[in-house]
Amino acid sequence: MAVIRYLLDSNAVTAFINRRSVFAERVRDARRRGARIGTCEPVVAELFYGLEFSLSRDENKIRLRHALTQIKCWPFDLLRTGSHSPL
Repeated sequence: MAVIRYLLDSNAVTAFINRRSVFAERVRDARRRGARIGTCEPVVAELFYGLEFSLSRDENKIRLRHALTQIKCWPFDLLRTGSHSPL
């Protein structure tokens, strides 16, 4: 049986961190069903960049680092990018 993977964008990772609405619960449910939840390096870079402008930057960096221990961070490789989503 194939493993289902969910690639989260920056808005989804932020919702996961902030436990907004039902998103965090959906992530937990997907994990219980065996899905792999993750994001990618460009999204992580975008999130850290955005934190530089936050009034509570240091606290939010801690929260982001903690959240990243709970989800997979897939690498971004330009040579293999096309193999992930053939047209």
